[in-house]
Amino acid sequence: MIALRSQNMQHLVISLIAALVIPVMGVSIPKMANMKGGGATFPLQPYSSAMLDFGQMYMGFQVTPYIESNSVAGQQGVAAGQLNWAGSDVGIRSDLVSKGLAVLPSIAGGLLITYNIPGIAAPLKLSRKVLPRIFDGKINTWKDPRILKDNPFLANYSSQARIRVIRQSPTSGATINLHSYLTQLDIENGVVPSPYLNSSYLQSLNTSLLAKNPAAAVIMIGAIPNTITYLNQFNAKEAIDAPDSTVDSAWLQHIDGSFINWSVKSVKAAVDGIPEAIIQNRSLQTGIDALNLQLQVLIHFR
Repeated sequence: MIALRSQNMQHLVISLIAALVIPVMGVSIPKMANMKGGGATFPLQPYSSAMLDFGQMYMGFQVTPYIESNSVAGQQGVAAGQLNWAGSDVGIRSDLVSKGLAVLPSIAGGLLITYNIPGIAAPLKLSRKVLPRIFDGKINTWKDPRILKDNPFLANYSSQARIRVIRQSPTSGATINLHSYLTQLDIENGVVPSPYLNSSYLQSLNTSLLAKNPAAAVIMIGAIPNTITYLNQFNAKEAIDAPDSTVDSAWLQHIDGSFINWSVKSVKAAVDGIPEAIIQNRSLQTGIDALNLQLQVLIHFR
């Protein structure tokens, strides 16, 4: 989690900064080097495209298609020598710090809170107090007064169905960073200790549904009404743009009380607000501290 102050940035954006994780000790390059990468699903599209270009430009490398799994699996793959590099949305795990890994920030994007409320055209607005309570099940209907406060149109919503949370793997970068963000909101709102300090908290909720990967979450959010989940910008677009889709992304509340929707402009503004010194001074250090440069970030600018 990064909590930064920026004079230029006045938006709350759920933003992702993916990174390349590479070994920096004991590396040798044979004549025909194999470039095998994998890990986080968020950068799958841009990394796959980049590796195709790389293979065409440098004939001495045998490029293997990017293997999508999750951030932690990517880090572990590099540390174990199974991957030459990995995409990761989170900082290096503490148990891998000694493995000689380096982190290079590479791609910024968005993590969207995505929902399915059939028949509702107006955007759903979720306040800083409401969002954590939806994901922990304390708010479980769209007609809860705390939701209606910012979404009065839901008073006429005919369904009495309960809200179901679609969760992803606990080693997914999206899950790890959602936990971090919801913890921050709880602390801000005086909910201490936050249940999200337990990294397995979402997994323990019997009211939630498990998606084995982001692709499954896309299918589930589109097929199951009255659900809510968290998706990177590529997966969210796929769910929202599907034929006859009733999926949309929520507007989230900034600390000044306004509600901000995800857009390329808002993500760019958030990333531009990160001080250059943080990127330059921390990005190349082995065993980077996730508190100093989170690589899939729920960036909270004040």
